[in-house]
Amino acid sequence: MKKAIVVVAGLLISVACCSPLFCQDDADISFTQEYIAAMTKKPGNARIQAFEAYVKKFPDTTKKFTRLAHYWIAMDSFQLQDYAKAAEVGKKCLSFDGYEQGELARLNLMLGNSYGVKSASIYNKDLALKYTNAAISVASSTQGLGDVLQAAKDLKSKLTTPPPPSETPEQKMKRLVLQDEDFQGAVSAYGKMGSGDKSNPEIRRMYGTALMRSGRNQDAVNVFKEMMTEDPSAKIAYRLGQAYTELSKKSGSAFDPSVRYLIEAGLRYDNEGNQSNEKIAMAKAEHQLFTKYGYFRKLDQYNAKVKQQQASASRNEAEISRLKREEFKQKRHIRRNYTSIDLEAPQYEYDKLAAIQKKLRLAQSGGTSDSAAEMDALKKEEARIKAEFRKKVSEIKAEIKL
Repeated sequence: MKKAIVVVAGLLISVACCSPLFCQDDADISFTQEYIAAMTKKPGNARIQAFEAYVKKFPDTTKKFTRLAHYWIAMDSFQLQDYAKAAEVGKKCLSFDGYEQGELARLNLMLGNSYGVKSASIYNKDLALKYTNAAISVASSTQGLGDVLQAAKDLKSKLTTPPPPSETPEQKMKRLVLQDEDFQGAVSAYGKMGSGDKSNPEIRRMYGTALMRSGRNQDAVNVFKEMMTEDPSAKIAYRLGQAYTELSKKSGSAFDPSVRYLIEAGLRYDNEGNQSNEKIAMAKAEHQLFTKYGYFRKLDQYNAKVKQQQASASRNEAEISRLKREEFKQKRHIRRNYTSIDLEAPQYEYDKLAAIQKKLRLAQSGGTSDSAAEMDALKKEEARIKAEFRKKVSEIKAEIKL
């Protein structure tokens, strides 16, 4: 199931690229502009909220953008693993007329995936197959949807292929966790195993993963920490870092260990020659460190302020005119007092000109000196965090002696 879900995530982008924003049926400027504003929000909760406000204001589903707004609410809910909401809105979408074949195929594929997640409250194999078959039917009869067709066929295979008649405990745990995503079933199966099977590293890794994916993150941390003390490895360090990352969403004290073990995972992957996994682990570790300091929240606040300032740029006309006059006067001053008599102007004169020009650019963009100071502070914060990250990498590398 996991592979099919990843495929759906990639396929969603093509709809945004292929759907024209302006057409004769949607000529109302406010209607289109507000859709574009919602579409440019960060995918996830922010965009869902924007589109929910949009469909409340423009509820007519005969309009293309209202239908697409519903579409994105469903798809973004799916990406957030809110399968119940994704299914509810997705089924509503299928009741509307006017979707293109690609949109219909993707909606059905998303519904098949949503109902096919065993850990989801809405799990229903029959409904999963129903919508998956519908996706196959639409995609197979439409050119250019080969990717959707293959993803739907892969999903159907996972939904209909029974477990082997005889499987080892390790095979069973891997099937439950990696294929079926039946995390509660995996936890239950582990509890019934004997001590010999429970000590199998692969079975324990699957058990820890199932605990983490079912929300029991502290229990997962305990399992992976014990495994790390017995046999340190890149993949266990990575899982431990992931478990701490999940804990950090509720507890600030989990940030440091999440960064620490993700860095260790990256270093161990690099030592194994696995550069691909090394980059993934290091990127997640750095992201966690930035998140710890609230950098992304500050950046979002700054961008929101700048966007608001840009909207008010037209009100800065008097300030722009004044700064242009100052710029002209300073250039003339340098020319008359220095360059016209073959003298090099001192640096402070150019610094004064640069300061005026910086204020001018800011006024032209609608900004203020406050926002310029905020950006400077953010740049310094970024440099400081990156330096701290490099130091941590060096310290952990020395600690684990790689």
